[in-house]
Amino acid sequence: MTDRRILIVAHRTAASPKLLAAVAERAARGPCRFTLLVPRPYFDPDTEEAAITLELAIPLLDATAGSHVQGIVGATDPYEAVRQTLEREKYDEVIVSTLPERVSRWLRLDLAHRIERFGVPRERGYCEAGRAHTLAGSRGRLIDAERRSERRRRGLGQQTPGESARCLCTAQRQLWDWQS
Repeated sequence: MTDRRILIVAHRTAASPKLLAAVAERAARGPCRFTLLVPRPYFDPDTEEAAITLELAIPLLDATAGSHVQGIVGATDPYEAVRQTLEREKYDEVIVSTLPERVSRWLRLDLAHRIERFGVPRERGYCEAGRAHTLAGSRGRLIDAERRSERRRRGLGQQTPGESARCLCTAQRQLWDWQS
């Protein structure tokens, strides 16, 4: 049996608890090789922000996956970054991790659904900072929309970018404490 290859596309949510849970779930299903793709920030592509995100997130993802997670810094356009990565290597699944709907630029760009055009196999992971679930065709989109509207009515899953950064730092500290 060969390892499943899974591409994770994330930036601010690269080490969010929901993404880590999605990685752990897939690792528990069987052998997997994960690659974390972090696109450069569009507002300042010359910074090392993407590399710093990789540096902080990779140890957490390694511990969660139980194996080394490869890291890639991509183009400023997340769609182009995914396209270039998928042209270089074949992946069995793509997980897109975004900020909540009200602040996510990637959701406004419809990134998760645009990636489907690349012919990535049916089962695609979609992990929003507030919720992790799998998209599988139009039924998956319908369930996703129902869940988001229900969460909006109840006021759940409203995580700000600052909370995402705190979450990343807290998770990193927990890993250091655990390794000590």
